[in-house]
Amino acid sequence: MSNLSRNISKLLRERGLSQSKLASLSDVDSATISRILNGSATLVSDSLGKLAVALNVTPAQLLAPDLDVPSNIELLPRGLQKIRLIDTILATAPPGAAHEFLDEQMEEYLYVNSEYAEETFATRVADDSMIPDFYPDNVIIVDPTISPKPGQFVVAIIGEKIATLKKYASRGFGEDGSEIFELLSSNPVHASFRSDHVPIRIIGVAREKIEKLP
Repeated sequence: MSNLSRNISKLLRERGLSQSKLASLSDVDSATISRILNGSATLVSDSLGKLAVALNVTPAQLLAPDLDVPSNIELLPRGLQKIRLIDTILATAPPGAAHEFLDEQMEEYLYVNSEYAEETFATRVADDSMIPDFYPDNVIIVDPTISPKPGQFVVAIIGEKIATLKKYASRGFGEDGSEIFELLSSNPVHASFRSDHVPIRIIGVAREKIEKLP
C-alpha cells in the first residue's frame, strides 16, 4: 500500500468519513478515490490538492510516511490555491551549466492547501545536492515576496541564469554595507556559493515541500 492510500484510509477511519462523502467534499469522483485506496490510480496534482483540502491536511502530509513532514519549511494549511509549476531546478549549479529557470512556455499547475502571495510558484528539485533535506523530484513551493533569513532554504540565480536550491547563511557585511551571504549545499560533496565571490540573485524562499507528485 502506498503512503497516499494508507494516509487517506487512516484519515477516513479517524474522521468517520465514507469514500462517497470524501468524493462530495473534495469534488474527486468516487471511482478515482476507490482506485487511490487500492493503489491502482495515477493521481494528478489538482486531485491531490482537493483531497488534502477536504481532509484538512497538506498535500505533503498525504504523501508522507507518517502524515508528518519534518523540516524547517513552514507548512501553512489554509485555502486551496492554484500555483504555477515551472521547470525543474538544479539543487547544485555546476560551472558552465546553462539551465533556463523561467520557461515562459510552461503551463503546468498544481493546487496547494495553503494561501501564499500571488507571485508564488512551485518547482522540482533535479539532483542530490540538498540530501537529506531535499531529494530529486521533491516539489518545493517558493514565495518570491519574502526576504530570506539564516537557515531558510532559498531558490537563487547564480551567475548567468543558473537556478539552484540552497540553504541561506549570513556572512556579515561588506565595506559598502551590503550583506554578504553564502548559499550552502546540504550534501557536503557539492559546492556552496558566496555572494562576494559570484553574482547571486535570490528568487524566493522555500515555504513548503511536497515529497513527490504522483
